[in-house]
Amino acid sequence: MPSRSLIRPTLAVAVAINPVTNRIYAVSSNTSGQIFVINGANHTFTTLNPPGAGAARTVAVNPVNNTIYAAFSNALVVVDGQTNAMTVIPAGSGVLGPVAIGVN
Repeated sequence: MPSRSLIRPTLAVAVAINPVTNRIYAVSSNTSGQIFVINGANHTFTTLNPPGAGAARTVAVNPVNNTIYAAFSNALVVVDGQTNAMTVIPAGSGVLGPVAIGVN
């Protein structure tokens, strides 16, 4: 199988994989904080920009219900893996924001 190039997310600080949907999720700590959704089948990606989320901390995937959780310095972002619709939940700010995620 030939190798393929993929433009990597800038300043990626965490990565999570959904083996059921073959999607890779990376969070970026650039100036706006971003979530990159990478299609493992065709290597295309979508960029999600959660408003007011702050700097990225970590990301986790629940493959059972196809939900992605991303922690940023100012918010927890919940992403529907089917539609990429985001729910931004304010959660402190700066050093008081979330720093880890556990998925059950």
